[in-house]
Amino acid sequence: MNTISRLRLYFFSGTGNARRVTQWTRDDARARGIAVESLSVEGLKVPPAPPLTNELVGFVFPVHGFITVWIMLRFVLKFPRATVPASVFAITTLGGCKFGPLFVPGWEGSGLYLPLIILRLKGYRWAGALPLRNTPVNWTSLVPSHRPAANQAMMERTRRTLSAFNEALLNGDKVLRGAISFLFGLAVLPISVLYLFLGRFGLAKTMFHSSRCNGCGSCAQHCPVSAIQMIQGRPFWELTCESCMRCVNFCPRQSVQARLPVGVVFLIF
Repeated sequence: MNTISRLRLYFFSGTGNARRVTQWTRDDARARGIAVESLSVEGLKVPPAPPLTNELVGFVFPVHGFITVWIMLRFVLKFPRATVPASVFAITTLGGCKFGPLFVPGWEGSGLYLPLIILRLKGYRWAGALPLRNTPVNWTSLVPSHRPAANQAMMERTRRTLSAFNEALLNGDKVLRGAISFLFGLAVLPISVLYLFLGRFGLAKTMFHSSRCNGCGSCAQHCPVSAIQMIQGRPFWELTCESCMRCVNFCPRQSVQARLPVGVVFLIF
């Protein structure tokens, strides 16, 4: 059992699921007297420092197209090599659904273990892996959003799963979940790669503003990858859009929309 004196968390969150999971993990660690630093990878200008001895580093992020969201994958690729024996873990948030009493989980494909494999090649040890398959689906270009009660039930279920994982992880135990799922994820890896290098650019062009838009620019201001440009007082989405749906959630007039049929075509092909 390893002694953890410090926890460093890197996260990316489009709609808030990964941010909430990061906050819960931070709270669980601080309750044990562990020093915690949490940083969003968007706009992170200073290169991350290599972990220190007895420092645990975690990565929390959503999965798009059964693969790690590109902004986090790029961050992991640039992450420094280990200079001391150091451990890392990854947590993915996945779009789940709830129909009546039935919870329908999301699926991570290769999205959970791909960053961990890259980090292993950089000299890090695996401490944990957890797919959170019941965070509310927020990819509204493909799936309509749920009612607040259903979202709350999914997040309560997520919190219980995360609490059990954090308890074991912060005790110094190795907790690896989703390994069998990763093997099935390899079967759809070609689809995931197509999404990463092609599909996400196409989905970017499914986004548009409705007649309710008043040109406030909130969507452009909060875009994590600066992919929304205001032209003549109206937003337009560039191909660098990550389809994170933050613009949908931040629009004060609920003007940001997505062309659902077009999104389905990109998902199929």
